[in-house]
Parts: sequence; structure tokens; C-alpha cells
Amino acid sequence: MPLSQQDLEFYFDKIFPAKQFYNWLSYGDESYFQKREFSFTLAGDIYLRFRSFEDANELQKDLVRKKPEKIDIGGVYNVQPKMKDSVSVFQAREKELVFDIDISDYDDVRVCCQDKSICDRCWPLMSCALQILDRILKEDFGFKHLMYVFSGRRGVHCWTCDKNARKLTDEERTALASYINVYEGGEAQKINIEYNLKMGNLHPSLESVYKDFIKPGFRDMFLSDKLNAENSLHQEKTANNIMKMVARHVKGFGKEHEMKLNKALTQGDKSCEDRWRAVSKLCAEWEKTAKDKLWVPKYIEFLYMYPRLDVNVSKQCNHLLKAPFVIHPGTGNVCLPLSLEEALHFEPSANPKLQQVLGDYGNGVLTLEPYLENFQVFIDGCRIDAEQVSMDVDGTATTTA
Repeated sequence: MPLSQQDLEFYFDKIFPAKQFYNWLSYGDESYFQKREFSFTLAGDIYLRFRSFEDANELQKDLVRKKPEKIDIGGVYNVQPKMKDSVSVFQAREKELVFDIDISDYDDVRVCCQDKSICDRCWPLMSCALQILDRILKEDFGFKHLMYVFSGRRGVHCWTCDKNARKLTDEERTALASYINVYEGGEAQKINIEYNLKMGNLHPSLESVYKDFIKPGFRDMFLSDKLNAENSLHQEKTANNIMKMVARHVKGFGKEHEMKLNKALTQGDKSCEDRWRAVSKLCAEWEKTAKDKLWVPKYIEFLYMYPRLDVNVSKQCNHLLKAPFVIHPGTGNVCLPLSLEEALHFEPSANPKLQQVLGDYGNGVLTLEPYLENFQVFIDGCRIDAEQVSMDVDGTATTTA
């Protein structure tokens, strides 16, 4: 059902947090906001790029007038994007470091949903991915200001808003995304750390996220009928997929291996955890050359639970990404900004929709208030960091954002 233009006009006029948007995207510098690109997608798939605004008031007026079904945020240019035709050089200079994870990229491992659908039972794949991404960005790179946004249907976006993240070149963004990414995808279901797993010499960062997130996440998602029966190892698709993965990575896998593995995976009176232990034991027995005899089960756990990034989203300053608090045109969901803690307990089925938000507003209830409050906390953190001043050894004031 298409979004009502009347509903969108009311939403942008009365509810959409234009002032907070301005405070977020200006980082205390109004010219920074003024050089920011916005794009609008209007009803009828009319696409408007290189829009820019002087302040929150001008942004809100244009939203009310245009009633976009989608708003994307782009880079900060050397001049205001609306003035691009008046200059000889027009280039994106800065932008938040962003990441995109889509649940449809996990279709090969989830049973409960496929394609664009998402539910509370497959959300743990996303929450595990976000924990891993959060850990690596903070501990390996020292970033602090991370905001996660549910896209309204199947995706989660990570906005890394630290000043040094915003100043990264395209080459640096590409290198950073490549450092984090291990998933290669394809029909072969590959990750690029097979050799490291075999040799037992994973990067310490990967060892850490395996222990803290991947192993327990895999257990809760695929080895627990109590927590997630619909995706567990008792499901034929999950068991068959494990069978294929083991067969692909055990050298000399033949009929005898297949019979033993099938028995381990289909023991009717055994729990999923018992079955996985039996599979792991067989893999260890069959491994003849690798230092880590359990590398195949670990490979599968990494493959299932590690973030499957759309790395192209992260590579360029001029890439556009959906804004928080817009309405997804296909679902009517509000695209919500989330802290990591909120993301861990998020239920897609309970995500507020535009009609609910408008109905509640008419009854004096501000449905989005908790999310707006947390958004403000995030903005305040970015602002305080941007304003923090320290004295270097020469007594010169330098910003440390």
C-alpha cells in the first residue's frame, strides 16, 4: 500500500525531528550541514539529488512541501550541493563511515524467513553482527560514536560519526572495510580466513569476537529448540546445509563419512547441542593435516554468524544512505536509530509504523519519544566530543573530536 501524501505531510510537519537532524549533521558547524547532500525519492519514483539546506527550518519546509517517500544522506562537499553547477570542482570531502548489513544475505542459513522478510527469530543474526562490528570499530580503530539504524525492512546501517572517521579518504574506507570483512559469499559459501583457522592463528580480534559473540550466537540461533526452534539443527534445511559444508571441507569425504555425519545430525533423541558436539568430534577425527582439528566447525560458525557486509556501501564519501526517522515506503515502518543495547533486544515485529505513530499522536501519545531521546543522547555525545579542546605540549589549542 503506497504511503499517503497527506500522512507524510503531517509526519514531516509535526513529528519528524528536523532540528535534531540539523544538530547531528552539523556537528556544531552550520557550514558543515549546508554542504551536506540530501536526496529525495518522491511518489512515482521521482528522484532528486544534490539537495542542500541552510538550516533545520529550511530542511523541514522542503520536507513538508515535497513529502519524500525516502530520504538519503550523502557526503559533505567542497561547496553547497545546490550550487554545484556554479563551480568547476565539485567533490565530496567528508562523510560518516557507514556499513550496511541486509538479512537477505543470510538466506542460505536461516529457515524462518527468506528474501526481504525479517522476523524476531532471525534478528539474532543481525544483533550478533552488530556486536562484532561494534567491537572491531571501537577496539581496533578507536571509534566511539556509533549509531545503528533499522532500515525499515531488511537492513541495518551503522553510522560511525567520529571526526577522524568522517575525514577518511575513499582509499582508507576501502581498506578499513576490507579489514573487517571476511565473508566472500557465492554459491561456495566462502569466508577468507580458512587458512588461519586451519593453522590456529586467527587475528586476535577475530579470536575475541569468536569467543564472545560467534560461538554463543551460533548456539542460541541454531542449537536451541527453546530459543529458536524454527532455525535449529532439528530443521532439515539447517542439517542439510551443515552436511554440505562439512563435506566440502573434509578432504576425501566419501560414503562412509556421509553415513556417520548423517547419523550424528539426525539422532532423534539428541539435543541440537549434542548433535553439534557429535559433528565436531567427527570433524576432529577426520582432520589429518590442520593444526586446529576443529577448524571446520569453527569455519561454519563464522560463516553463519559473522557480519555479511555490503562493502561497496562503505567505500566512498559520495555514497548515499537512508536517513533515520524516514518511513519505509514498502512496509510503513519508521527507520529507527538504535543504540547497541537497543539493537540486541530489538523486535522487528514491534517496530512502529507510520499509521500507529500518527494515531498515537492524535491521542496525545508520542510513540517515537524513547528513540528521539536516545538520538539526542547520541547527538550530545558527538557534540561534546567535537567541542572538547585539549592543550598540546606547545600550549596550542587543538580539537580532539
